[in-house]
Amino acid sequence: MRFRSIVALLLVLGVHTPTRAQPTLPDLSPMFKESVPSSSGVKVIQPFLDFVDSDADGVMDSISVRFNVFAVASASRLFGTPARKVAFPSPCTNPDDYRWSEVSSVRFIGSDPLRAHLAMGLAAGCTEAGFPFDYKEAQRTFVYSAAVDDPAGAVWQKLYNYRMSSFDEVNIDGDGDMELVLGLSNPLPSLPDGASNLRAIGVEAADGGVVFDVNRMLTR
Repeated sequence: MRFRSIVALLLVLGVHTPTRAQPTLPDLSPMFKESVPSSSGVKVIQPFLDFVDSDADGVMDSISVRFNVFAVASASRLFGTPARKVAFPSPCTNPDDYRWSEVSSVRFIGSDPLRAHLAMGLAAGCTEAGFPFDYKEAQRTFVYSAAVDDPAGAVWQKLYNYRMSSFDEVNIDGDGDMELVLGLSNPLPSLPDGASNLRAIGVEAADGGVVFDVNRMLTR
């Protein structure tokens, strides 16, 4: 039987071998806002993450993301936004038995009453089964944005093979609407001592349209 761990408000964010320490749980406090015009009163917007271990080896392979919407005093869901699935990174070509995967960071934001946005860092590590048996790690960042006013509302997503550094709402162009700015750590293997840039990507909150994408020096 396929192993599935269904997680709601507070998440167990690591499934890997016992030799690796459990990560710190992020803040995934629900949002409270009047987001559904067709239903009066304050609503609760809560992330829902469905971890999937497709081959039952104890290491999570992918994760499905959506938002659940409730009336503020109810445990009965009004609706869920359309789910989107993302795979954990796979750094090894032929991994041996030592493998792990985890959600390394999460940021849940949404000042707009009609939308919510989740950025999630995914990490994985493994050892190659063949000589020279290299240990490898990989990072990626997944962004999920959904309308929370209607079950058929618009959803967009983005995926980057870099570690998440930040995720914020900023009024970039002064038009009264908030944009999203994602920060990604961009390692520079051509330079010594783990040098990296910070890649900053600004997008429209409504549809994910890119406003800017720029690299700036971070460490040297």
